[in-house]
Amino acid sequence: MRIVLLTTGGYYGRWVAEGLRERGVPIHAVVLDLHRPKLGVALRKPRRILGMGRRWLQALPMRKFGRMRISGNLNRPRGIRLLRSLDADVIVLGGARILSAESLETARHGVLNAHPARVPQFRGTGVVGWSILRGVAVEAVVHYAVPDVDAGPVVYRELVPVEPGDSLDDIEAHAIRMCTSALADVVARVWRGEELTPEQSEPSTEVFSWLNAAERARCDELIAAGEAVRLYREAAGVG
Repeated sequence: MRIVLLTTGGYYGRWVAEGLRERGVPIHAVVLDLHRPKLGVALRKPRRILGMGRRWLQALPMRKFGRMRISGNLNRPRGIRLLRSLDADVIVLGGARILSAESLETARHGVLNAHPARVPQFRGTGVVGWSILRGVAVEAVVHYAVPDVDAGPVVYRELVPVEPGDSLDDIEAHAIRMCTSALADVVARVWRGEELTPEQSEPSTEVFSWLNAAERARCDELIAAGEAVRLYREAAGVG
């Protein structure tokens, strides 16, 4: 079975790759999506070029996990041709862009992604904080990717433990690490030949974005008052 890992570089993709190696899952290829800016954008914003170089340097150590291929936008014809050439059974999103339907179809058995909040209710970004603001316990979730952001069928979910004294930063960091571990676990199950049982549910039409300063401050206040701990214990059935 061919496992292909897509990443834009950085710690998240590396953690997923390390998790797969620890579970004995070979990675057929690591595809680095560099988000190459268009010429006009690059001329106006040279930092975009510097950022691309930084991501490339960050990703170089990942060559030890599998042969590395470098691409621009994986939803464009050249990127889709690259994905087809890799003949993936499963594509794993290790911090990659949202893929188009055509890109998703290049994986024989689907594309797997992890998300640090309950889906399909909390789609998008800043979702750990939004979960707490909306009175919902934080989860680490693995789901099949579809063209709409965080809207695919869920195959695994786990509560993210919260301890007294944790901050929003602490909870977010813990949720991300749990996501990478859960994603590696699910991919390992598929690699061993296990069948996944997706949850079927209607996705929310609401897509969240990063909390602004006031929203983040309010979330920190709730956490300091014990709300995040209460939500976790209530969901876990812990007194």
